[in-house]
Amino acid sequence: MEKFNNRIEKHLELSEIADMLKEYKEYYNVYRCILVIHMVKNGESIAKTSKNINISRKTGERWVKEYLGTNI
Repeated sequence: MEKFNNRIEKHLELSEIADMLKEYKEYYNVYRCILVIHMVKNGESIAKTSKNINISRKTGERWVKEYLGTNI
C-alpha cells in the first residue's frame, strides 16, 4: 500500500485533489440524477432505483418530479 501511496503523491498535491473533488462533485450528482431518471423511464421503481443509487426515496422522487415537471 505504501508503494501505491508514493505513486499518488508524485502526481498531485492534496490541495489539487481537493479542488478536483469540488469541481467534479457537481458532475457526479448530475450523473446520478440522470441515471435515476433513465432507470425509472425503463420501468424500474423509484424506491428500488433510489436504493441502487444510494439515495433516499424522497430524493429519487424529487429528481423524477423535477424532470417531469409534475407531481407523482
